[in-house]
Amino acid sequence: MSFQIKKIWLISLALGWLWDFLFWKHIPGISFAIYVILCILAGFSLIVFNRQKISRNSIGLLITIFIFSMFTFIRQEPLSLLLSIGCTLLLMQIMAMTFINGKWLSFGLADYGLGFLRLWKSVIIHPATPNSLVSEIGHEIDKKSASHQIRQVVRGIILAIPILIIYSILLSSADLVFAQKMSSIFELFSLDKIPEYLLRMIMICFVAYVLMGVYQHAIEKSRLTTLINENNPAFKAFLGFTESTIVIGSVVCLFTAFVVIQFQYFFGGQTNIHIDGYTYSEYARRGFGELLIVAVFSLLLLLGLTYIAKRDNTKQRRVFSGLASIMVALAGIMLISAFQRLLLYESAYGFTRLRIFTHVFMIWLGILMIITILLEIYNRFRFFTNAALLVTLGFALSINFLNVDSLIVQRNVQRSTYGEEIDTTYLASLSTDAVPKLVSLFQSPAFSIDTRDALGASLACMIQIKPSIQMPIEDWRSFQLSHWKAEHAISLVSDRLKEYKAKYNDTGWQITSPKNRIFFCQSAWRID
Repeated sequence: MSFQIKKIWLISLALGWLWDFLFWKHIPGISFAIYVILCILAGFSLIVFNRQKISRNSIGLLITIFIFSMFTFIRQEPLSLLLSIGCTLLLMQIMAMTFINGKWLSFGLADYGLGFLRLWKSVIIHPATPNSLVSEIGHEIDKKSASHQIRQVVRGIILAIPILIIYSILLSSADLVFAQKMSSIFELFSLDKIPEYLLRMIMICFVAYVLMGVYQHAIEKSRLTTLINENNPAFKAFLGFTESTIVIGSVVCLFTAFVVIQFQYFFGGQTNIHIDGYTYSEYARRGFGELLIVAVFSLLLLLGLTYIAKRDNTKQRRVFSGLASIMVALAGIMLISAFQRLLLYESAYGFTRLRIFTHVFMIWLGILMIITILLEIYNRFRFFTNAALLVTLGFALSINFLNVDSLIVQRNVQRSTYGEEIDTTYLASLSTDAVPKLVSLFQSPAFSIDTRDALGASLACMIQIKPSIQMPIEDWRSFQLSHWKAEHAISLVSDRLKEYKAKYNDTGWQITSPKNRIFFCQSAWRID
């Protein structure tokens, strides 16, 4: 077996063991970022050892991966955490596919699809086909001798285990001191822990197996530079120009009529809501979802027509691009209307996670629509997949930088200055990301006593629902910056929070404030 192959196996097994050390029975925290960085560094070392150059574009991916991995222990809000982990794993796969050639910026949809298939094919079947890697680095593997040695080792271990057990039992019976020593050893490897150890060993081998395939793929296949249909479309357009212009033109006419008829509602605000007897809720709910779907479908329609519609000359391309631009512009107006309706709904009923996520999503959807039109006009539609990828990463970064739970607290407390009631139950259900802001506003003299009383009740509810929030993290592997900041913030007002009396009954925890106001702490599950 070549030294290069052995190195990949040893590094992968070491990272498999490290996975067990960092994550087994430990809540993921900073450990995820550490593990990601070590996996990337291991890949770099293997590439450098193999005397291959790493593309500069891969450095850009590395920086983005580092940023997203850091957010996994900075934020605890569920979607922010999920997006950070998902984007980190996605970008790591793209890096494995393009580690050496760095051509991911030129990838089309087919390139990504085939690239992921090739990567996971390498992950699944890599032990059966190591010859290509060996031939590229100038070594050969003697499969028969290697497999023979492995079989000899496995047979030796299987034969030795029962013999050692028998001798251990006999010698323990012969000597009490030896029996005591063996007893302490068997306490560590007791029968009730054998299933756990077996499961951990299986997980270590599984992680190592996956990493072996990823590293092998990055070394031997990420140098490939041929792109699928780089100069030609994946398939020939089959829909005639007349048919496609009728389709997109009819949609433009419908959108135009809708915008003209409903224009007073688009930007009229509260003044025009009651023209037909609508309330805030009815006005926002009736149009918001439908208009957002129209904008998304318009983008999908443009994508489909761009691929299948014939444009045989410059004039046809200009007509198609012009109609497409008008359609997207009208869809953009509808998107702005949906954005405004959601603002009205938030001003009436407050801010929630889903409403903020939707706001951010609409902004990035609008950006993607603009990019799509530009790609169509300049005949660069091949790059749409990367545009969608970059917009997705932008959305994920925006959610993390916004600190959604803290923003919810800030905006909902601001509403209280206009006489709106604070939903203490919902605030208490937020993650530790919200705690520093809650404490800051709780201490601020800028708000009324009743508002600060409600914020204190929210903090008291948090402590009852999630008592670990005020306890330090004992294991460094589970360190979470969000938790640490929340614990520190609560310690600043712990004496004042003792004035809030907690009581548990059939309806859950309830808090009695120093002003004798009663607040309920039931978890508030809100989907809108």
